[in-house]
Amino acid sequence: MLYQLSYSRFRSSYYMISFMHPQLVFQDFGNGPPVFILHGLFGSGDNWLSVAKQLAHDYHVFVLDLRNHGRSFHSDTHSYTELALDVIRLSDSLGLHSVQLLGHSMGGKTAMQVAALQPHLVDRLTVVDIYPIKYPPHHDAVFSALNAVDLLTVESRAQADWLMSQFVSDSALRQFLLKGLQVVPGASRWKFNFKVLSDQYQSILAAPTLDATIPVPTQFIMGSDSEYRVAEGNPVIQRCFSNVRVDLVQGAGHWVHAQFPNEVCALVKSHFGS
Repeated sequence: MLYQLSYSRFRSSYYMISFMHPQLVFQDFGNGPPVFILHGLFGSGDNWLSVAKQLAHDYHVFVLDLRNHGRSFHSDTHSYTELALDVIRLSDSLGLHSVQLLGHSMGGKTAMQVAALQPHLVDRLTVVDIYPIKYPPHHDAVFSALNAVDLLTVESRAQADWLMSQFVSDSALRQFLLKGLQVVPGASRWKFNFKVLSDQYQSILAAPTLDATIPVPTQFIMGSDSEYRVAEGNPVIQRCFSNVRVDLVQGAGHWVHAQFPNEVCALVKSHFGS
């Protein structure tokens, strides 16, 4: 597929948005070795801006909106191979021959898939709170909450929040999801491609395809209290990665970077170097 790259800079000039066709959108900060940050399901690059701006003191940080999320293009498919190829094509378009990857959850699986497809491209890899395994379904309440919001009639985020609260009691999770809601009377929309993500949910739960041992120096950052930290994960990463370390953030759940951004930045920098 032919990707065309163009640039535009906001008047504030502190970051740049770049577009490919189909449009894959990112923001960039800082100077130094290139780092790509890949967000998780229902999120966007905006979820990682706090961490990105800290890392930008030492690196040139690219914060991506993955396909079917944020301001990037929507597609009828959503496999890890396709997500990884989007990232690889972006690095090619930017003329980058070596990048450091940081991915959370779905973005972590995508980052692992990039390293499996093109290990020579990935200098170092950090995966946040996800293992390269198939997880059981656990988003039923989230899908119910999102379905409860009638996009034709919803008039405010507060109204949407109340509707979603019937299914999701965690207010922080609701606020995370509501960042993806654009309220326009009579024509509100989710910025993420809810239908396709729902249809492709089994693909998102699946493990990335890691057919050979990956030599890329790899770091897993796991929350000590995360439901994604499961016993079967460690044997898999030891088998799939020849050079791997695991760092545990005490007291953190799945949203490690939101709960403990300074700790995550310190761990990433200790692995990436500068």
